[in-house]
Amino acid sequence: MSLTSSTTGGASSLDDAPVSSFHRRIMVVAMGGPFCDGYLLGVMGVALGLITPALALDTLWTGLTAASVLVGVFIGGAVFGPITDRVGRHLMYVLNLATFVVFSALQFFVTEAWQLLVLRLLIGIAIGADYPIASALTTELVPRRMRGPALSGLVLAWWVGYGVSYWVGWALTGLGDDSWRWMLASGTVPALIFLFMRAGIPESPRWLASRGRMDEAKAVVRKHLGQEVSDEELLAEGRQEKRGGSGLGNLVEIFKRGYTVPVVFCSVFWICQVAPAFAVRSFHVASDIGLPELLYSLRDDVRLQRYVEQQLGRLVQHDARHGSDLLSTLREYLVAAGNKSIAAKHVGLSRQAFYQRLRTIERLLGNDLESGAHRTQLHVAVTALDVLGGAGGTVRPASL
Repeated sequence: MSLTSSTTGGASSLDDAPVSSFHRRIMVVAMGGPFCDGYLLGVMGVALGLITPALALDTLWTGLTAASVLVGVFIGGAVFGPITDRVGRHLMYVLNLATFVVFSALQFFVTEAWQLLVLRLLIGIAIGADYPIASALTTELVPRRMRGPALSGLVLAWWVGYGVSYWVGWALTGLGDDSWRWMLASGTVPALIFLFMRAGIPESPRWLASRGRMDEAKAVVRKHLGQEVSDEELLAEGRQEKRGGSGLGNLVEIFKRGYTVPVVFCSVFWICQVAPAFAVRSFHVASDIGLPELLYSLRDDVRLQRYVEQQLGRLVQHDARHGSDLLSTLREYLVAAGNKSIAAKHVGLSRQAFYQRLRTIERLLGNDLESGAHRTQLHVAVTALDVLGGAGGTVRPASL
């Protein structure tokens, strides 16, 4: 549908209006919602491995925590489309981001698994609600020539937010035992930024026309698009059946009107896209508990601290006394799986100098570094030291 100008002489419709700074602003602001959607979903992929031991989550609760936000997305998408039609795009636009801000911040303070589950469910509902909100306001406020790029931009923004969440999550891992709290709460920052950017975005004149609010619709068109429209033209634009009931009822209506095949096709397409993208990824990170995660869960066990001291104590003390960095040399050697040439290249030493360092390490530890069993023991000890002492193992355990 199009809002046509009331000026004579074939003035172009709003659908064909020239692109303005207002339209570009709408595109950028609309992309903020999907950006936050992707960010809030993606950051859990980094945080969940730390949340599991911190909140003592078993397999059931780990799965529920990861899945809760996805359940919320389904509910939000089904229910808030028709609600947006009833109360307006602008109000839901602002409330949606405000919900991101509040619930993201509250995640920092959770102490029980059920609290995190409830918050993730509510965040998921807000994410699901944002899909119809952002797309509706975008398509109703931008000219026809921009709608394709604008809607594509919403998808792109989602993936950018998803990718940024992983970079931020990994950057925050060095904050200690509570780093997962900062990861989850970090979603407050982009949500606040886009919430302020959404201030001043008007209600859709198409929605106002559909509700009979002609003066308000004409005022929006006049102020932001510099055009005049008549009551007759607004009434023509507003003649559409007002939806009511729940979101599920409207889904049934879609099938009744003969859209079954397109709906099934689009649904299968999106399932194939999003399942490996973030559903499987969340559970993969949660279930792929490697050596660092296992040792992290044992970080308070005095036996682990004693093991590290037994295996690496002399080496750490030697580095402290002489200002050397033999521990880093050993770490690179173990990472290279005993390949001396590769390890020497990584530390920037000649092979002769690197071999000399290895002989010093063997003398201090009393281990044969050519032995696979000894390398395995040392690898566990070095990884445990990293867990106990912080990122990179730069802080020594107290027992050392």
